[in-house]
Amino acid sequence: MKHLIHHLQIVLVTVITAVVTVTIVASSVSAADGGIGGRPANPDPSNPRTQSIFIYQLKGGESKRDEVLIVNSTNRPQTIDLYAVDGVLTNTGAYACKQEVEQKEDVGSWVTFDFSQVTLAAGASQKIPFNVLVPAGADVGEHNGCLVFQSAGDEGEVQGNVRIRTRQAIRMAITVPGLLKKDVELKSFAVKKVDRLQQFLLTISNKGNVSSDVTVSVALKTLWGAGVYASSGGYPVLANSSLDLNFVNETTPFWGGWYVASSKIEYDSRPGSYNVQDNEFKVTKQSPSIVVLVIPHPAAFAIYWCVLLAVIAGIIVCIRRRQQARVFAQWKDYTVKRGDTLTDLAARRNTRWELVARANKLTKPYVLVAGATIKLPQPPHASRAAKKTAPKPKKG
Repeated sequence: MKHLIHHLQIVLVTVITAVVTVTIVASSVSAADGGIGGRPANPDPSNPRTQSIFIYQLKGGESKRDEVLIVNSTNRPQTIDLYAVDGVLTNTGAYACKQEVEQKEDVGSWVTFDFSQVTLAAGASQKIPFNVLVPAGADVGEHNGCLVFQSAGDEGEVQGNVRIRTRQAIRMAITVPGLLKKDVELKSFAVKKVDRLQQFLLTISNKGNVSSDVTVSVALKTLWGAGVYASSGGYPVLANSSLDLNFVNETTPFWGGWYVASSKIEYDSRPGSYNVQDNEFKVTKQSPSIVVLVIPHPAAFAIYWCVLLAVIAGIIVCIRRRQQARVFAQWKDYTVKRGDTLTDLAARRNTRWELVARANKLTKPYVLVAGATIKLPQPPHASRAAKKTAPKPKKG
């Protein structure tokens, strides 16, 4: 989403078909794909942001003369329409441009091109002059619009009953000086599970009267602080508006478990600055951390079950061996006689030969040597006799 926040789809209903105009608010010359593109022709060297948008500070009644550089990167001549429109917010708060047919009430009505159409040869570029005149009664604060350029011969691509056309646009931000302020907040932060993925949802609000370029970061870490996922991007938040953002972690931890999600925003507190340019004026705001449960991959589940079963089996073996050790401790010494075998001795003592071998740490071929001493349980009759002769407790 962070690469698409300047994109807008506007649907115009006509008598014959629906025309969808996709407006790309250009951050540079957007002609790498062989189309047309543009950028500010005279950026301010001291402000890198002016390389991608027009930024002016003008009082009511003041004017500004400037140029936009239009580039034709196609392999044929192009006739390009030029016009200005007001800026607008989408339902998520992203910056977009109004349609040419919509009424112009702000910056769109302040801009006048020297000519509204230009023809460029294949691979050519040209600077197009325009004039900005701020009305005398313009409100203090930031006003936004777009300079739009699109191929006059672009009939669009028909898909069913929809015709899709593309136009390029450059944002224009004009600040009328006065009591200016930025008031940006990380209004909300939540993590939503979609299948096994984590969706980071943020809402950023700006209650000031000028926009702010905000750097947004999200992170997912283990409980002990090891990084698992991180993403960030820069977004303009216009005056008196909110922006909804959505980051998706598509590299879900294989093993799953409990993790800590967090987010933060950074921006330059100075009105009229359009990105964080000086750490002295940088404002950082952090959201409360959220502990989230990540569902393990099915293969991880299988491994977990195998490990669990192995642990349970190990515990059972240990318990049985301890029980056997207590039993073996009660066995008595027996001196092996000529002709004794392991099976015979075990049968006479009413036990299994495997237990006799284990108690005496005998190994294959389990040969008994006459005169050797081994441990055996008491004969069954000896146990019964011991019970009969055991003294009874006196009453008393």
